[in-house]
This record gives sequence, C-alpha cells and structure tokens, in this order.
Amino acid sequence: MNDTPEIKSKPPNQDLVEKEYNQPPFLFLPGLFGGGDALTELREEILERIGREGVFFPSSISTRERAGFFDNNVNEWIKLADKTRSGMIVAHSLGTAELKYLLQWMEKQEKIPPNLKIVLVSPLGASETSRGLRVVPTVVDIHKNVAFYDQHTAYPLPDSFYEGSDDIEPSRAERREQFLNLFGDRLVEYKGEKMPLKGALETIDRALKESRGSEIRNRLFKERSALLAPFIQELYEGRYIPDERHREMKERFDADISRLGLLIQGLRFLPQILRTIFSSTNVIKRLAAAASGAQIHLVVLENDLFLPFDQAERLVQQMRKEDINIYLHKLPVYAHSSFAYQPREFVEKLKEISDKDEKETS
Repeated sequence: MNDTPEIKSKPPNQDLVEKEYNQPPFLFLPGLFGGGDALTELREEILERIGREGVFFPSSISTRERAGFFDNNVNEWIKLADKTRSGMIVAHSLGTAELKYLLQWMEKQEKIPPNLKIVLVSPLGASETSRGLRVVPTVVDIHKNVAFYDQHTAYPLPDSFYEGSDDIEPSRAERREQFLNLFGDRLVEYKGEKMPLKGALETIDRALKESRGSEIRNRLFKERSALLAPFIQELYEGRYIPDERHREMKERFDADISRLGLLIQGLRFLPQILRTIFSSTNVIKRLAAAASGAQIHLVVLENDLFLPFDQAERLVQQMRKEDINIYLHKLPVYAHSSFAYQPREFVEKLKEISDKDEKETS
C-alpha cells in the first residue's frame, strides 16, 4: 500500500468553509467493528454535547472506496482544521492505525494544525496486550467474553462488588433500570425453566451477595454472563433504536454500510494494521513524532483488556522520560467498546478535554 494516500474528491462542505466558522473541528475514528447501526447512540451524544457543526464521524477505518483513500468525513475535517488552525481527533482501538496514516499524510503536506488535540482510547499498538502476537489472545478474549466485561456497563453487579470504585451507585441503578426497561420481560431459560430475564438476574444476584466461596461465585458469574450475552449483543447492534434515528445518523455522516461490509473492506487496510501492531516503536511515540506539538490525551477504560491502567501508567511515565507529555484519564465502568451504547460519561470526558486548555488539563 502506498504510504501517501490521495483524498477522495468530493464537493467541499461549502456551508462551513464559506461561513465564519472558527471552532476546532472534531473527528472520531472508531475501530474496525464500529460501523453500521452500532454508532448511532454515540453519534447522537457527541452531536448533542460537542456541537452540531464541525463534527465528523465516519464508520470505521474501512469506509474507503478502496484502500489508500480517505472518506469525505476526513476530507472535510482536514479543510476545517487548515482553516481554523486547530482540531481534535479521537481514535479508538484500530482507529489508531488510521490516525497514524492520516497524520503521516498531513505531516508531508504540512497540514498539521498548530493547535491539535489527539485523544487515544484503547489504542492499538500502545500496550503490552495490544502489540505483537499478544494482541491475538487479547482480541479473542474481548470478543469471546464480551458479556463478562460489559456487564459493568450494561447491567452492573450488586453494589457490594463496587466498593472503592469510582462508579457511583445512582449511575449503576440508572443503568440497571435502563437495561430492564429494554429486556427485563424477555423470557429466558434458567435452571431448566422459562422465566423473565429480570427474575433470572435477580436470582443470580441474590446468590452472588450470599455466596462465600470463589468456586460458587465463578459459576454464578458464568451463568450471569451467559444470560446477558445475547442482550448485550442487541445493544451493540442498536436494535433497540428506531430505524429513523439510524437513518438520520448514517445519512449525516455518509456512513450507510453494514458491519460485515466494514469488516470485508477493512481487510484492505490490513498492512497498516500489522505495521502498527508489530512495529518496534510504540504507536504513541510515532504519533507524537508525526504531530509534533500536538496535545496528546490517553483515555483508559476500567474494564478494557487492550490497555489496563497499570500498563497505561508505566507507558505515560516512559513517554515523559522521552519528553513526550501525555495527559492520562481513567473512566470507570467501561469495557473496550461499551461506550457505544452507554456514551454519556465517555462523551462528558471528551467534552472536558475539548474545552480545557493544556494548563488546566490533568
């Protein structure tokens, strides 16, 4: 693949280019599976909190007509970043590979805006568990046990399991209520009989609160995860959202493509992904070199395997020894991608980063 991509030629967004638009444009680069209806909830929350103008949100790294081309969302973001001399890019997971690719192109064209914020969320190629051959078991674990990790976001455990956590009880109660409003009356099979999902989960959670041995708890965790798994999958697929909301977001961001289509097209980007994973240089160091002077933020998700917090702390310390300053943020509750269907606290953090000056940001 040619490392210097062309940009697809499409009519520019004349409304924003011609008007006195002076806000930093916002670009979100999601991971490989972040397409189709999976992003509707997150897109709506970002438009509500970040702003309805200058926000660009393609479906995935694979939204190109063919490898080596940026889609129109990125094309327009580059125009506005050049116009305002500022911008913010959020890259999640495999979206880091596209970010590296984009920054390399912008550096060669001398189009890196002087006031650029880069927010990395569970970045590919940054941690011990997302580089080299270790990335394979990490990805397998995330997808095989998605309900085990996502339950803290979708339907939290009893409150006693969160002592010492930053996740506050009113938020957990709200998430449980939202989940049960969607799925609580669905019939499931538990202990050989049909019952509403709500009743089965309440039975397991009572047993968890009373259990003492680790063997019993592990069995109950497995039973709970097995019950939650199909419903968490429905959350990811956005099946609870009316079709008109999906249509509106896909039309707005020119992103009408299925997740399977994204996966097939994304395979064309495989060489870039492999270079990101197997490079001897940490991806954050490469991004910092490509975007010299950019403000870099690292957002760590509490239940994410791609970048555990202890690894993130060591990484930030190492980067600072090499004069690469990174702002570290930790978000409770979230697993690798669960902000897609429960985006409020995640987008609040992005808004906070967007609004604050470098001196104010911790």
